[in-house]
Amino acid sequence: MGRGAGGWKATFVFGAAIFLFFSALLYLRRLDYNLFIVNKAVASAAVFLIGSSYVLGPLAHFWPKFWVPKLSARKYLGLLGFAIASLHMVLSLVMLSPAYYPKLFDASGKLTGAGEISLLSAAFAMVLFSVVAVTSLPDVERSMKRSSWEIVQRIGYIAFFLVAAHVYIIKWHGWFEESNWMNGLPPGSLIVFLFIVFVFVLRLLAAVTPERKKGAKR
Repeated sequence: MGRGAGGWKATFVFGAAIFLFFSALLYLRRLDYNLFIVNKAVASAAVFLIGSSYVLGPLAHFWPKFWVPKLSARKYLGLLGFAIASLHMVLSLVMLSPAYYPKLFDASGKLTGAGEISLLSAAFAMVLFSVVAVTSLPDVERSMKRSSWEIVQRIGYIAFFLVAAHVYIIKWHGWFEESNWMNGLPPGSLIVFLFIVFVFVLRLLAAVTPERKKGAKR
């Protein structure tokens, strides 16, 4: 991905591809397409965009020759991911009811304990992502010390962990139920969760292994 307009264009194309992939997966699972499914595809695209912005660093650590030139894409991926996550939050609030999200509510219509924790995790994640997004703006970034800016950016990992908790708490039971693998296809939330795990595992491996020099042989 390049810089400027080219970088944004490539990021939008990537985000659209993720959205279409999950839209197709969710449609084929249910043979239905509605606002609820659109919202799930939006959420999945947001996670993959934000996760991709964080995984580029570890990839550049292991394969610098190929990935270092693409590090400039992190800002575009993160900002677009945050924008799409904000859209997901708005859509979810509009549809927040037992009819759409039965796993979050008990028989009386109140949020369950798991539902409260899941929603709080999502809310705190959005607050932290907001801070990261603001400091990613060029004028704000230039006004900050490099060390301070890097610390704030790393807060995004905490937010990403909260996203993993948000997904896991309300979805993990369905991952192991044969009836939830509709038409033999896996739940989209399982793919999203595994991607989040992949990002953290790669980041951990990068932290404990020596950095490869750019252009070094494998």
